[in-house]
Amino acid sequence: MLFAPSQKSAISSAASLLILAQTISPVAAGCNSYVTTGSTGNQTYNNYALYDFRHLPDDVSGTPVYAQDENFPNGQFALATSPFFNSTTWTNYWSSIADLKKADPNLSQYVDTVFTPLNVAIAKDNSTTPDGETVLSLTTTRLEGYSPSAQIQSNQKFMHASVRMSARMLGPPGACGSFFLYGDDNNESDIELLTNDTQNGASMFHATNHPSQDSKGNTIPGASTIAPIPLNGTQNGTQTAPWSEWTNWRMDWLSDRTQWIVNGDLVVDKTWSPPKIPSYLSVNMWSNGGSWTGNMTVGQTATLQIRWIEIVYNTTSDNPSSGTVCVVGDNNDAANINAIDANPVSWASPRLSSSKLSWIAIIGVSAWMFL
Repeated sequence: MLFAPSQKSAISSAASLLILAQTISPVAAGCNSYVTTGSTGNQTYNNYALYDFRHLPDDVSGTPVYAQDENFPNGQFALATSPFFNSTTWTNYWSSIADLKKADPNLSQYVDTVFTPLNVAIAKDNSTTPDGETVLSLTTTRLEGYSPSAQIQSNQKFMHASVRMSARMLGPPGACGSFFLYGDDNNESDIELLTNDTQNGASMFHATNHPSQDSKGNTIPGASTIAPIPLNGTQNGTQTAPWSEWTNWRMDWLSDRTQWIVNGDLVVDKTWSPPKIPSYLSVNMWSNGGSWTGNMTVGQTATLQIRWIEIVYNTTSDNPSSGTVCVVGDNNDAANINAIDANPVSWASPRLSSSKLSWIAIIGVSAWMFL
């Protein structure tokens, strides 16, 4: 049963999720393994999950509550901002991180970064999308001496994956939003967005495989690339997308490379140091007043909003399962992502086709899977 401060609110949340389960779209089924398109080669994966945050009921939405105590990481049992984050719908797959990154002026980090579940919320999407949609909201706020921030992490490790996310970032200069695959400091692939990062009027993003520095602190050539965010297949001048617009981000971690695909364009391809060990997927929004992120004015807030996260992945080897192979395309129309709970690894349906690119759909959802 969903956690709630009272039995009444628990029943209300459960009922809303039941309604959601009964009114969602058909699910594509019959897939034993998956092939991705739009990147180098035909990488095959054995698992698929889609986490769609756009259609959560009103009673699990909330407004971020900012930590007022820089020692908050010692109080990791603080309540989440929404009953949703204490339900198995969330906790079976994700964790909201509580952690403290101390300021270090030697590294140009001038205030503490406090990662707190209080800055992870379900909020209304106030963009021009249909009324009533919700988003996963990660926020960071500049307070005197520290910055409450947000991070989520997958409970499962992956061994090669195609990770996709529909997201945008709002707020003043001085914050960083990122999503990354992390095994250790020498096995990491990431996308980073800075709210102060523009060049010649174009919004930029950072694509990096680690390590990005050698033992002497020197930058390793080819480890990191700063590139403009493409819009509709273009990458020049004012035709690039600002990070405040909804953007489809994709990072493919293959055995011999990592590739960054943005709005359908293959923008960066790196053979330098793709991760070699199982890695978690993390998403965060943070600030530290440093020279790299910039320094937000005290009281200002920046937000990373996420519509959905899609993962096609392996956990051990790249050997495909026998049976039907389905194709996972690079669909840039977020409206074509269907919200549904299809199986124990997802509360959303795969937008998949069979090896012949034909759609397969069946109707049938167990509502209790949301409870």
